Amino acid sequence: MPFLTVYWVMGTIFGLDFIAMVDLTLRIILAVMITVFLFGSIRLELVLRDLNCCFRYATARKAMFYLLATYMFIRCYHQLWMQQPQQHITKLQEAISRVTDLLAKNYAQTPRFEQQIETILSKEYKPREFFTAANLAGIAFLTLILLSYSL
Repeated sequence: MPFLTVYWVMGTIFGLDFIAMVDLTLRIILAVMITVFLFGSIRLELVLRDLNCCFRYATARKAMFYLLATYMFIRCYHQLWMQQPQQHITKLQEAISRVTDLLAKNYAQTPRFEQQIETILSKEYKPREFFTAANLAGIAFLTLILLSYSL
């Protein structure tokens, strides 16, 4: 929201076309909605099945390890934050100490995350079939969108 607010204020100051500003705003909102939906509905096993061929390369394996660790740390931090009693914080030092305590608890989970990630990456995942009805329908839909946009 702050980005869109600044964009609209600056666009108004510099006299950008209203329709162009609305178009970009709607595209950004659509991209955010699609991203949130995809990350909320994606299953880790399916992603690993799709990327299984890349795991034989050390760089790709390290990148996946980093992404999985980041995902697990963020998820754990969110769970720890939600378990905390929600009280009103009046001082900045209280907020900083609360965040630091949660980060320390989260960091203590590092060995467990490493074990889980190694287990996940060591499994052999059978690749999925590409030419399914859903994939073909999606490709056709995206082709129609691109063709209609280019007209």
